[in-house]
Amino acid sequence: MNLIEKMATHQGEALWYQGRSISYATLLVQARQQLLRWGNTRQLIVLRAYHHPNSIVIYLAALLGQHPLILLNPKLDTRTQRAIISRYQPNWCYLNGQIQGEHSYSKAHSLDPDLALLLTTSGSTGGVKLVQLSLANLSTNAQSITDYLHMDAQSRVLSALPLAYSYGLSLLNSHLWAGGSMVLDEPDPLNRTFWQLLSEQRVTQLAGVPYSYQIYEQLRMRRSEWPHLQVLTQAGGKIAPNLAEKFANWASLQGKEFYVMYGQTEATARIAYLPATQVLARPDSIGVAIPGGELGIVDEREQSLPANSVGELVYRGPNVMLGYAKELSDLDHPSRPQLLKTGDLGYCDSEGFYYITGRLKRMIKLAGVRTGLDSLESALAAQGIPSTCCGHDDALRIALNSAKQLSRVADYLHDELALHPSLFKLAVISEQPHSANGKLDYCQLETLIEQSDQVNFSDE
Repeated sequence: MNLIEKMATHQGEALWYQGRSISYATLLVQARQQLLRWGNTRQLIVLRAYHHPNSIVIYLAALLGQHPLILLNPKLDTRTQRAIISRYQPNWCYLNGQIQGEHSYSKAHSLDPDLALLLTTSGSTGGVKLVQLSLANLSTNAQSITDYLHMDAQSRVLSALPLAYSYGLSLLNSHLWAGGSMVLDEPDPLNRTFWQLLSEQRVTQLAGVPYSYQIYEQLRMRRSEWPHLQVLTQAGGKIAPNLAEKFANWASLQGKEFYVMYGQTEATARIAYLPATQVLARPDSIGVAIPGGELGIVDEREQSLPANSVGELVYRGPNVMLGYAKELSDLDHPSRPQLLKTGDLGYCDSEGFYYITGRLKRMIKLAGVRTGLDSLESALAAQGIPSTCCGHDDALRIALNSAKQLSRVADYLHDELALHPSLFKLAVISEQPHSANGKLDYCQLETLIEQSDQVNFSDE
């Protein structure tokens, strides 16, 4: 059974928007009406996915009619949007949040029969590299999430995450699979209305990336009562273990559950989860594979490594993408990888729990020596110095919270790591840049450090 077929078995409310309740039956009727506008030939469609029922209707209509859909974040820059439209030549574009689209390219495309959805990736150069997903990918991942979070028709989510972001979309898909509902209104936690809706709409599930939980903590969420809230989920990057412990402990005392999760767009959304009962015991773990999936650690020759050995994290499961697309022609013959190489370094402990220690791409060479940026952040954190490291070969850049830390970090890099001051630059960055998905934007951060007037220690 796929997601659309599963939705057809549900009754009751699917969406809530600006005081209006929209049922499952209404959503499917509107999706079928939308299909009539596209005709019988498979169309390639681009949709800027807003937190609005119109976007949900177009998304479901595309799945229902097997029309491949490219989802874009409304905050995506115009240049990248134009590049995507120019390269993939969609037949229809829905860019302004309206149900009436703009007919674009009229050429009929040759499209793989399983292709249903295309998402941008955070690492895409120019934003034109897309992840190709099938309806089966979406459906099996939604079912897995529903299973390990024990979701049902009473599940109700409020999300500040973009629908074009795999994590944000998985919240919608999993609730539609479970027969639950989503509150679309006011997705900004910095707005008071967000918190009013969390209470008034009897929301049972709240999600966020690490940056979201920093905001929740700054706004003192844990000091308030949320009687209807049952589940909190975190994904989209590694959360600080002490912050995870705070929310896990609070959730436990309040009779709620806090889940740490791990995923990639290339696996539709979720790959692993840490059960709520394990967060306090191992707050730095990503947990175990989702139902139906399989994790492993391999060396450079893709040979399996024993417990506690560091290697690359790999994943197998029915939610692994059809492949990447860099050109329109890629939509006809996707590569269909059986094994997803995540690009993350990690290990599995003797009890079967997985840990991420760094990113293969987060390695740079300083004076010919490979240096892990994640490991360097951990080493500084162990000295009580929060930092964010970025840069490239022979150009280490570190953002710090306080000017008082500058000399201390410079001394550590010089004395302990034997780095010449010309190899690094430090800067105090009061507010670090984040992407529309809430993830830290390392490229922009590196630019800010380069432009900073902080002391470059090689000039001293």
